[in-house]
Amino acid sequence: PISQLPPCEQAVLAPQGIQSLLVIPIRHNKEVWGFIGFDDCHKERIFSSAEEQVLQSAGILMASSIIRHQINQGLVEAKNALQAQEKLLRAVNHVAALMMQDSNGQFQEDMLKSLEVLADSVDADRAFLWRNSTIDGVLCGTEICEWAKDAHSFTPSDTVPHQIPMDSFLPEWRDTLLI
Repeated sequence: PISQLPPCEQAVLAPQGIQSLLVIPIRHNKEVWGFIGFDDCHKERIFSSAEEQVLQSAGILMASSIIRHQINQGLVEAKNALQAQEKLLRAVNHVAALMMQDSNGQFQEDMLKSLEVLADSVDADRAFLWRNSTIDGVLCGTEICEWAKDAHSFTPSDTVPHQIPMDSFLPEWRDTLLI
C-alpha cells in the first residue's frame, strides 16, 4: 500500500490513482539491470510472496530477452559493417586491376570507372580526384576527373579552372587537408 510509503513518494503516486504497488529489482551479472513494477489502482493490498517470486522470474525472463535481442542487434550490425568493408575491399581490388592493366588509350575511362566502382562501394553519389600543387607558396588544386551517379561523368576541359587556390576554394583546407 502506498499509504505505508514516505509522504514524498505518496505525493507522486497518489495522483496517478495508485493504491498499492510492487516494484521488483531485476539483477543481471550481479548488478541491478532495472526493475519491473505493478500497480493496483482499485485497492490497498500487499502482494503475496508467491506473486513477487513469479513476477520477479518473469522480469528476469523479459530482461534476458531484451539483452539477447541487443546482442543479436550488435551481431547484425557487426555483420553489416563487415560486409560493407568486404564490399569496399573488393572495389579497391577492382580499381587496382583497372589501374595495373594496359589501358590501350582508355586511361581516362579507366579513371572514371575506378571512381564509379569506389563510389558505388560506399553508396556515394559522386566521386572526384584532385591533384594538389604549390604555386608561389600557395596550395592549389586541380580536378583530374569526377564521376556522378545521376549525371554524365566529367573530365576537365580547358574551360574548367586549373590550379584553384585552396584558400579561395576551400577556406578551411589547412584543417581538412593537412595531416
